[in-house]
Amino acid sequence: MMSLKQKAMLERAKMEAQRMGNDYVGSEHLLLALLHQNEGCLAKGLAAQGIYYFQVRSDAEILFGMKEQSTQQLQITAIADTLLAQCEQLQQERPQQSFEDCMGEVLLSHPSSVAMELLRRYDVCLEELHVAGKKRGGIAALNALEALHCLNFATRQGFVEREEQLELLVEILLRREKANPLLVGEAGVGKSALVEALAQRIEAGEIAALKDHYIYALDINTLVAGTRYRGDFEEKLKKLIAAFRSHPNAILFIDELHQVIGAGRSEGSIDVASVLKPCLARRQLRCIGATTLAEYERHIEKDPALQRRFQCVRLMEPDPQQTRRILMARCEEYAGFHQVEIAGELIPTMIACADYYLPFGHFPDKALDVLDLSCAYARAHAQDKVDETCVREVIASLSQIPVDVEQRTRQTLEVLTQRCPDLPLRQLTKALQELGEHRRQKTLLGCWALSGEPRQCRHMLQLLAEEFFHQEDCLTLDMNVYPFLCGEVLQRLYRQPYTILCIEHFDDALEELRSLLLRAIRKGAFWGEGRQVSLRHTLVVFLQDSEDLCGELSALVGSHFQLEGSAPCLLS
Repeated sequence: MMSLKQKAMLERAKMEAQRMGNDYVGSEHLLLALLHQNEGCLAKGLAAQGIYYFQVRSDAEILFGMKEQSTQQLQITAIADTLLAQCEQLQQERPQQSFEDCMGEVLLSHPSSVAMELLRRYDVCLEELHVAGKKRGGIAALNALEALHCLNFATRQGFVEREEQLELLVEILLRREKANPLLVGEAGVGKSALVEALAQRIEAGEIAALKDHYIYALDINTLVAGTRYRGDFEEKLKKLIAAFRSHPNAILFIDELHQVIGAGRSEGSIDVASVLKPCLARRQLRCIGATTLAEYERHIEKDPALQRRFQCVRLMEPDPQQTRRILMARCEEYAGFHQVEIAGELIPTMIACADYYLPFGHFPDKALDVLDLSCAYARAHAQDKVDETCVREVIASLSQIPVDVEQRTRQTLEVLTQRCPDLPLRQLTKALQELGEHRRQKTLLGCWALSGEPRQCRHMLQLLAEEFFHQEDCLTLDMNVYPFLCGEVLQRLYRQPYTILCIEHFDDALEELRSLLLRAIRKGAFWGEGRQVSLRHTLVVFLQDSEDLCGELSALVGSHFQLEGSAPCLLS
């Protein structure tokens, strides 16, 4: 027995046949009926390519129209009858899919039909439309909500190294109570990628316990947008919750879960978290959340009712070996997109450079950025293969740190020789080369001390800053006013870590401040204003009035320059 929508489409197809003067209802008439409704993945996919109902109808009338023929009796062709029957069967198998999507998919599965021959006249790739149609699957009621996006049909990516966390995610979703996993990890460690991989494995039938389940990502900004008046937001939110209640096989995913606290709240109204908490407690919907550790402590922990609804899953940053396997799994994807070749031996170089020059990012995200940008660099410069030059140029661009150390050392020595001819070049060359060694050290770049006439010391540091570090000047921290300058210095170091930090009047500072500074230098990082500022790429230079260094400082300083008159010399 035909559904109401099937009957309506058949009646519309008969009207199209009568208009064209045909005495039959064929696949072309069903296509026109579908396009006339302007619903479903096929109609929208054609519209995206500039192909609309009136255009197709006009061309169909020219090709197949028989105006002088009587159309009192219409016969349904065998192909049309098959299409309707297959559509009915597909709807029974996928009750969550709309009738229009089912009809579009059935039409596309018969490439030799008259309807598809008609579409080929517009240079339409039927295979792409077929794939796009399948990606429009899911649950029709949830697909219709603008704030939701189904992850099951996203392009599948290479995914490795998270099998244990993926298994734990599935186990939590299958719980009778508190079936709501919360992924907690630093930005860039792969929280969203883990959820996307879970959705795609469900769709591929690899997780039998979650068969026919769909994961929908919620866009909080889209949900809040347009809610100008009191009650608008509550109405949209209740509609979304009701849709999930009606479909127990749907799982909600909220990235940046902390944003739901206060989202949409106005005077006298409620926020997303307030609505979610009772639904999660009663298992009226299942939700996967993701947030960083800092945001979890700042927001989620302070809302015990929300915290109890979730079970935490910690995602740690993968080590370089794990990151290497992740990049190897994604190489083919990036190479195919950029149409370049990526040598496998370049992957360790990308990871090592990302680890050393990009200390504030996290694996695997920052390594994937280097891989993607290296391919883009090769493509932009008409190279068929990504080489080490591409990687180094990308690293220099991302970190604002020049990678070619040998050239910088040579140029710096030439300038210093011209302007300060009495410098001990051999010792200075050794000291500069130590700054450029790729030791992947976790602490500071180097620590020097300069003793002598202050004007000469500053002149030497200025030349070094300009030629070796490519900076206009060095960064100065006066220990006499340490508390007042510390915030500004940390901000500048955070923005430009590759520089010289010149510390003045260290001996005159309070013992407590000296200990605090030396402890930070030994650890290779300052803490201030809620963030860590690394000294991994910073040359720390102490300007000393006296030639002798105190015991605690002498153990830290690697090179001590004493400038006497116009002839500086290197002491150890």
